Amino acid sequence: MKHSIVLVLLLLAACADISPQSRLLHADQLAEKADWHKLRIATDQFILSAYVPNSIAKTDTLTVYIEGDGLAWLNRS
Repeated sequence: MKHSIVLVLLLLAACADISPQSRLLHADQLAEKADWHKLRIATDQFILSAYVPNSIAKTDTLTVYIEGDGLAWLNRS
């Protein structure tokens, strides 16, 4: 029983760092591992981050990943 409680606490602690900075760092690391590069797109109200492959092959399929709406509860902006 004690071991399962410790395991649950460790898993919860691993999920505790949800800061925007840590999420951006993690995204940058994933992109680097996949040989993608970061684009920063300025808008009137904020800066969008996008990642694209360093080499692009012609294909009939476009895959788009949208991230970021999971932290809307942190603050209004």
